[in-house]
Amino acid sequence: KLKGPSATGHLDAARQVANGVVDVGVTMEAAALAYGLVFAPLEEHAVELRIAQEWQEHPGARALLELFYSESFKRRLEVLGGYDLTHAGPVS
Repeated sequence: KLKGPSATGHLDAARQVANGVVDVGVTMEAAALAYGLVFAPLEEHAVELRIAQEWQEHPGARALLELFYSESFKRRLEVLGGYDLTHAGPVS
């Protein structure tokens, strides 16, 4: 069983490290950088979004895909840091 304080989220984990409450915390890069901390990723995840053939023409599915592949969404993720969209595919 782990001992010590637990965090309520990414920002709380980073805050605890920044304030010296704990020595390390598990958080996302944006939260660590917001508190001026060094960030070292523990692992990488590849994420795939697949939509069943029957739903591909649904307006909601199309809107979601268009959002994911939009330049404005990519810019927002770049601000967070830690996201690599170089292999993100186009809406087809």
